[in-house]
Amino acid sequence: MLAFFWDCECILIETTAGSGELPTDLWKFASERLLYDVHFVRGDIGSFRFFIVGNVVDGFVGIERDMSAEIATDELGKVVWKYKIMEPKECRKEVVYRDRSI
Repeated sequence: MLAFFWDCECILIETTAGSGELPTDLWKFASERLLYDVHFVRGDIGSFRFFIVGNVVDGFVGIERDMSAEIATDELGKVVWKYKIMEPKECRKEVVYRDRSI
């Protein structure tokens, strides 16, 4: 579904309050799948930069695409992107900023 939002900069998945910790391999999964699908459907990666998960009660966690690193294709059609894990404060700031800009 991300391919339909390829020009969005941020994906925010809001979880249910009290839903517990996220699986530790979520970021690896996101980094392997998100841009791959966009690249496959659209032929480019658009402006996607942030992937944030959480809620206002438990807080937010996320990753930010390394915009200075080139997007590499290890295999035909497979897109690999570098990212950094964001601090919870950074995630919250990004969520508040995006909420105000809607």
